[in-house]
Amino acid sequence: MDRREDEELAAREAETWSLFWEQVARLTPEQRERPGVVPGWSVNGLLGHVRYWCVRAAEALEEMRDGTFGGWAEDDAAFDALNATAAEEAQDQDFAELEAGLAEARERVRAALAALPEVDDAAATMFFEETTEHYEEHSADVRRFADGLS
Repeated sequence: MDRREDEELAAREAETWSLFWEQVARLTPEQRERPGVVPGWSVNGLLGHVRYWCVRAAEALEEMRDGTFGGWAEDDAAFDALNATAAEEAQDQDFAELEAGLAEARERVRAALAALPEVDDAAATMFFEETTEHYEEHSADVRRFADGLS
């Protein structure tokens, strides 16, 4: 993948991030704490989940850069447990803390992509799935949730 394509990947991430955050911003603090954006999770929990996967993707991209990435060995049950833990831990954080942590995680994954000497298909897929695709998926969840509150 050439650098122009890398830039397009990063630009698409920024665009979907903006759309995701627009949906989150529609909600009051009380609404963000209310369960139901996805089964069993509040929007705050969802933000913790997204933060977690940005960090995991950043770590994977950093390992790809260093030549040490061995893949993710977890199965579906392990991924479900990781998701539940990330969402649960976020429930106890205030929104400013969640927002700052998510911004930091997002910058880390973007920096990890930019630091790769070459973005191969595996790295592009990792970045796309854990950022752009993830934001799109959960933007729709938050939109449905917010629309249902009206």
